[in-house]
Amino acid sequence: TLTPAGGQLVGTAAGTAPVTVPLMEVTGLVPIGTSVWRRMDGSVDVGFSLAQANLETHWTLNGATTYRSRRFRVSSTVASQLTAREDTDSNSRNTLSFNVSRLFDNNWFATVLVQLQQNEELELRLRTVGGGGVGKALSQTNHHTISLYGGVVATREDFTGEPITNRAEIAVGGQMDFFTPGTTDFSLTNSVVSFYSAGRARVELQSAWRHAFLSDFYWSLNGVESFDSDPPDAQK
Repeated sequence: TLTPAGGQLVGTAAGTAPVTVPLMEVTGLVPIGTSVWRRMDGSVDVGFSLAQANLETHWTLNGATTYRSRRFRVSSTVASQLTAREDTDSNSRNTLSFNVSRLFDNNWFATVLVQLQQNEELELRLRTVGGGGVGKALSQTNHHTISLYGGVVATREDFTGEPITNRAEIAVGGQMDFFTPGTTDFSLTNSVVSFYSAGRARVELQSAWRHAFLSDFYWSLNGVESFDSDPPDAQK
C-alpha cells in the first residue's frame, strides 16, 4: 500500500518494513499487476504509402512490448520496412531487439542485449548481436527520463558474397523519453546504441513521436537510422 503523510510517501509491502520516500523525489508510480498479462504493456503501429507515378508502395511496422516486475524489466521492439516498385526488386529492412534488465537501488541496472538485423539494400542477410552490461538512470522527472548503459557484445555478420565474420564489440547506448506529466497524451522516445571495435564504429538510432487522440489509438511518427563507418567493400 502507498500512503501520503506529511510531504512523504510511505510504501508497505506484505512481510517487509515500511519504506518512506519524500514526495518531491517521486516522479512516477508504475503499477505491478498480479498476473503476467497484467504486467505487460505494448503497442503496434502500421504505415502504408503509394506513389502512383512509379507504382511504389512502402510498408512500415513498428511494435514494442514491456514486462515489468519489482526487480526486472523485459522489453522487445520490432521495426520493419518494405519498399516495392514495379520496375525493380523489393527492399526490406528488419530489426528485432530484446532486452532484459535487473533493477538495483539508486537507479542502477544490469542488462542483457540481443539484436537481430536484416537489410536487403545493404545485402546484409543477418546480423546477430548478443551481450550484456550495466547502466544507470541519470535523470527522472514527471516529464522525462534519461538513462545510459555500456557493456560488451559478440557480433556475427553474414553479408551476401562475403565470408561470415565474428567480432567482439563495446556497446554504449542510452534512451531519452519525454512525455506529458500524468497522462499518455504525448510521448517522444529516442534510443541509440553504438558499437565499437578495432577500426569500426556502428550506430543504431530509433525515434518515435506519438500523440494519443482516442482511448488507446494514437498518431505516430517513427524514424530509424543506421551508420557503419567500415561496411564491406561491396557495400561502400
